[in-house]
Amino acid sequence: MTVETVKAPEQIYKLLLRFDSVLPHLREKVTDYRAFSEKLAKYANVLCAVEGEKACGFAVFYANDESTKMSFLTLLACAREEQGKGLGKYLMKHAFETASKTGMTGMRLEVDLDNPGAIAFYKKLGFREVGEKLSGSMYMERRLSE
Repeated sequence: MTVETVKAPEQIYKLLLRFDSVLPHLREKVTDYRAFSEKLAKYANVLCAVEGEKACGFAVFYANDESTKMSFLTLLACAREEQGKGLGKYLMKHAFETASKTGMTGMRLEVDLDNPGAIAFYKKLGFREVGEKLSGSMYMERRLSE
């Protein structure tokens, strides 16, 4: 399996459609996947795990906050048939490395409180709760040097 950087809005759009079923809350927050794909192509880092010709998962994060040096994970998705096999950890390792190379020293994310599996996964990766819980979600962060 390899991890590729995706920059083309059309490719990002196809990833969003492919993984729509494993990102149930995304449709609540994003109504126009094409416009969202354009925004991600312009401002975010999109990493895609590929085996052969098949996209198995992807991670999206911003690494452009020069004042705090904190990157922000926006999306992490793995195909259902790939879940539980270490793909999420593999993608996050690449995200940490990529963010570090851009000068970031930490990574932050927002996770839904009704997703205890994701919360446990992020804790295993070294993320900890920070700040107050929001309505239905919380922020977590970790240093990239961990």
